[in-house]
Amino acid sequence: MTRLTLHPLLAYSQHEVLPGLCTALMWDMRDPPTAARPTSNPHLTLSAHELAQSATAPPMPILRIVCGVFPQGPDPASGTDWTMEVRATSSSGGVTLGEVLSAIYQGLAVPLVYAEWDALCEMQRKRIGEVFDRRWREAADPAGVRARGLIRADCLLLHTLFGGLSIYFEQSGSCVLTVRRPPPVRN
Repeated sequence: MTRLTLHPLLAYSQHEVLPGLCTALMWDMRDPPTAARPTSNPHLTLSAHELAQSATAPPMPILRIVCGVFPQGPDPASGTDWTMEVRATSSSGGVTLGEVLSAIYQGLAVPLVYAEWDALCEMQRKRIGEVFDRRWREAADPAGVRARGLIRADCLLLHTLFGGLSIYFEQSGSCVLTVRRPPPVRN
């Protein structure tokens, strides 16, 4: 069996890359992938060459991403399974770094369905509602954002930063997404 490894920009590390950072990629997952920056040089965005690189070695045509923060329902058709499935669209046959980032971003932009909202306890609903209220009030188009309603990213609460991916050995071709909070703002 071939051992699967992740691209260094995607890989979670238990050791800090920089203080408070356990990944080589700085990215608020609510922002488009074009906002992702390498930790080594945060003034630069990722190049087209970097985004086109294989996300895994060996290249995988399909990569599934799960996260313990999200509910993992038994039936994807019910709308409560938040597993993100990334399919390679490039001629290389393998999922690229850019495709992984896009799948995460798009997966978090999915509107919540009633079944997901109903499955949350009252305290979770309150906290998610507060995050949603802050998001639409701070938006360039508050009325439009509010009309579109809650999205899955709101369920992350304050844990919106990419914390890296780890190989999920219990499911072949799967990774676990780690999320983290931004460091506190110091005045």
